[in-house]
Amino acid sequence: MSSMTMPAPAAYGHSTSVRAVATVSAVVECQNGCGWTAFPGHATCCKSCSSTSGPHARDCLRKNQRIGVRNRNKHRSKMQMEEMAEAMNRAIEEARAAPSGAHMMDVLSIFVETEWFGGLDALTGNIYRAVGFGTMSWPSTRAGIRSNVKFMGAVLIWLVQLFGPLVMLVTMGFFKMSEWKFLTFAHLGTRLGDKVLGLLLIIAFQLNVIFSLEGEASSWEQVTQVFTYLRCREKKHTSTRVLWIGAATHCYVFVMSCFCVPLLMGQAESTKDVLFDALGILFLYNLDTIGSTDLSFVSQDDWPGHHLAWVHEQMLKAEEEPPPAQAGVIFRVAYWIVIVQSLLMPIFFISTDFGVEAA
Repeated sequence: MSSMTMPAPAAYGHSTSVRAVATVSAVVECQNGCGWTAFPGHATCCKSCSSTSGPHARDCLRKNQRIGVRNRNKHRSKMQMEEMAEAMNRAIEEARAAPSGAHMMDVLSIFVETEWFGGLDALTGNIYRAVGFGTMSWPSTRAGIRSNVKFMGAVLIWLVQLFGPLVMLVTMGFFKMSEWKFLTFAHLGTRLGDKVLGLLLIIAFQLNVIFSLEGEASSWEQVTQVFTYLRCREKKHTSTRVLWIGAATHCYVFVMSCFCVPLLMGQAESTKDVLFDALGILFLYNLDTIGSTDLSFVSQDDWPGHHLAWVHEQMLKAEEEPPPAQAGVIFRVAYWIVIVQSLLMPIFFISTDFGVEAA
């Protein structure tokens, strides 16, 4: 497990406040003196912790937050717990009754307490989900210039993701195929270093796409369940169709990028080109993710990922889990195509002379 050094969170550490110690007397401090709460049944907060400065496992902060929430709840009176449950139910009902997607997000930001997020990972957002939930308003004469520009920027990102891989495949593949020599290894003698580096990047990219597809499918299921649970289909300025477009576009970009990477690596003229081309294709398929690039037109403030994750948790607790949208077949088909690509593309790359001389 990878680790990192992080300061003790003041909101959940018990040694930072006399009041916190008095309130949560049952909390046991990590024996290494880092200030974090020991995991129940253990002497330390996590396996990685070894001193007063950590380091801490990646999930240690989340576990400490959850432990903090549970311990605070233990020391609340029955009346306080009932009042909190009533406030949570009211937040859900107000969000369900909101007339539009934007109004629903405002309701969640007002009625949902930040304290309730303890240990929750935010639901992953992208431009398609922001538009689908109504966070990003559709262009109109009533909307401000900034709002309209954001929407047009999102459309441009979609068009770049749609046509970018296709244009790359045509210009670097079909138009140059006559110059290639297949099933030959003679070219490896002059460019062995670049070929090995390119092969490693291709394999790493393919594995990353498989990992991303699994995460995207899981995230899609959660997002569509929340969409249904909050009755978003009945609200103004929300769109199930845009959510579907987002899912299909992601799968398309994943599959097409896997075709394009060997072409980019094979036609790179230097080691620098190999590295920069690999980064370029990563930039393309992460282009729509909120906060992942400087070109993102939607910021973290436009996507309340923690609020929606909290709604999803409440939905599961209430056992009112609606069935996810039936887009799983799209992800399954894309997944198996990428699996086949991960086996064939490295072989194609190594056994093909793309006719490029070393720089």
